[in-house]
Amino acid sequence: IPNDTRISSECRDLLEGLLQRDPHKRISFKDFFRHPFIFIDLSSQISRADEFLHKSIHYEQSGNFKKALDYRVRALDEYVAIIKVDEDDNRRHQLRSKVKQGLVAAEALKRRMRETHSNSASIVPTTTTTTTVSPPENFNLNHNKELSDAYQHCLNGNQLVNTNTFFCK
Repeated sequence: IPNDTRISSECRDLLEGLLQRDPHKRISFKDFFRHPFIFIDLSSQISRADEFLHKSIHYEQSGNFKKALDYRVRALDEYVAIIKVDEDDNRRHQLRSKVKQGLVAAEALKRRMRETHSNSASIVPTTTTTTTVSPPENFNLNHNKELSDAYQHCLNGNQLVNTNTFFCK
């Protein structure tokens, strides 16, 4: 690495670890992702997901089920994204639990929305379409059926929100 190159000390340390000729001295695959230059701090993403969850609860309590469902789905999307990249087994387990609870709450919100709309407007369908949508190609759920199902529920929640937006205009 040229001395006149302006890079941080953390970046320099990582590059030197990667460029070792001797494979035994080279940084390992696992250590690469734990290196301070690469490591992803998930705390801000978790805080954002928690904020979405709190907004969902607030809107549900105020009777705005559409916004509550929207924020619930956004929180679930964030939690699933975190689970994919988090290496902390305990935190992943806790987040999976939040996703399961969130799915139950989202289903309850969808039922309440259907009941509310079927009582107030006859043009709103009383059932939702639950088509199976595959995750995008670059969205790997690590062959975890539970997370895949959670993602599918999130998508169905978004479909319901979009359907209600269309019919309620």
